[in-house]
Amino acid sequence: MKTIWHNKEIWDDPKFRKTPAWAKALYFHVYDKCDEAGFWDFDMTFAQAYLNFDEPKTVEEVEHALSGFLWRPKDDLFLVPNFINQTQAGTSINPSQPPHVKVLEAMVERKRGGLVDVGDVIKEANPSLKFERTEDVEAHGENQQRALKRAVVFHHELGMNETENETAPPSQSEPEEERIEANF
Repeated sequence: MKTIWHNKEIWDDPKFRKTPAWAKALYFHVYDKCDEAGFWDFDMTFAQAYLNFDEPKTVEEVEHALSGFLWRPKDDLFLVPNFINQTQAGTSINPSQPPHVKVLEAMVERKRGGLVDVGDVIKEANPSLKFERTEDVEAHGENQQRALKRAVVFHHELGMNETENETAPPSQSEPEEERIEANF
């Protein structure tokens, strides 16, 4: 069973205190049911079964009632701001740590699902979060080595580790330059 740390300071936020009770209950349902990156697919039927609302809520009602507490980056997809900062130890995603690789995996799933700018969305939602490059971390032990191998694949799919100064590897269709070796 995973442990999720809730943002206890949310109760001190005057805007949250004025939020309707159904929206507060939904917020914590979303917080507990979202993926490791903080994304939640809108499923009011499922939420309704748990929370027993008098009437089902629409995507627009949820977005309005929880504005600032949930973001809506795409259609029926919500994101909990600062979720990664609150639930992962440290201030960075280390690609050799299995729980951190789960965050990358969730991001890849969202990108495959059509959220093209998932990296930008996550960085905006978790402003103090840093993503360590796979080349810059060491993996100790079998679990960390497996995690790092998976992270390399996820980083590649997400377009991470690429900087403006790096160039893409030559494509297979381009002829390679002939190399001359000098024997001095």
